[in-house]
Amino acid sequence: MVSNICINNSQSAPGQSCGIVLNQTADTIVIGNRCLDDQATKTQKHGILEFSSCRSNVIANNLCRGNAGSGLALAGKDTRQSSNLE
Repeated sequence: MVSNICINNSQSAPGQSCGIVLNQTADTIVIGNRCLDDQATKTQKHGILEFSSCRSNVIANNLCRGNAGSGLALAGKDTRQSSNLE
């Protein structure tokens, strides 16, 4: 997943959806994405959400600011992350 733009998601169901969701994936590279919420009332839950069913992913150089929750919510085993802006 490279260079995606995920801005202000979940407007019809605030707090339900994230910019990027990883579930049951391994060895995936998520790099250079913009996952943010710039609305006055935030609706996008997290910029990038990774479930514990994932393993060995790389999350790097993503802009994940201003979401209702966190920028990154990473629960996968052995996932590596670097240089992300939250």
